[in-house]
Amino acid sequence: MRKIKNFMVDYGDTSKVKKETFTVLDTLPCAITWFYNGTNHRIEYQDKLIPLMLKTNQYIAIVQAPYSKVYNKAYIINGNGEVIWDLKDILKGKRNIDKPLFYDVYY
Repeated sequence: MRKIKNFMVDYGDTSKVKKETFTVLDTLPCAITWFYNGTNHRIEYQDKLIPLMLKTNQYIAIVQAPYSKVYNKAYIINGNGEVIWDLKDILKGKRNIDKPLFYDVYY
């Protein structure tokens, strides 16, 4: 059973930001990186990410653009970075929820 290794979050270059106060959104990572099956992987999104490695180290849960009604997504990927569950599609099919807004990962 292969596992995701070296999972890391990247907060970007905050040295250029000249703010005295940061919002919760400002403190979120903009990218994640990991190693799986001999390959380095990276997902980057400037509207921020909320990632969480799942217990088995085989999947990563991601909320993309957590506070944006337009770009918000939530999905679970495998070690190769392929989406295996798109939570928006699941909610639409099972609960008839058309436009959910995801803002955190609880596991």
